[in-house]
Amino acid sequence: MELVKNNKQEEITSIHNYNKKQQEKEEMAQSSYDIFLSEILPAMNKKEKYEVFYGNPSTERLEEIMEKVVVRAQIRKEILLEKLS
Repeated sequence: MELVKNNKQEEITSIHNYNKKQQEKEEMAQSSYDIFLSEILPAMNKKEKYEVFYGNPSTERLEEIMEKVVVRAQIRKEILLEKLS
């Protein structure tokens, strides 16, 4: 009887840990998506948006584009912070 009780407790603990990890993954994905929408996407020009979303660029080209966009996004963020202070 005690063995069954321990197995159920382990199963409940395992499910709880799994659910916690899933929730953390979902929160991380939502956070990444929010950053993308608020900082990265506005820093992209029309040509880059088209190429990324519809043009099927190679991995190297996508990395190139995103490096440029991230630099632009950081500059935009610094300018906005400077204006706010």
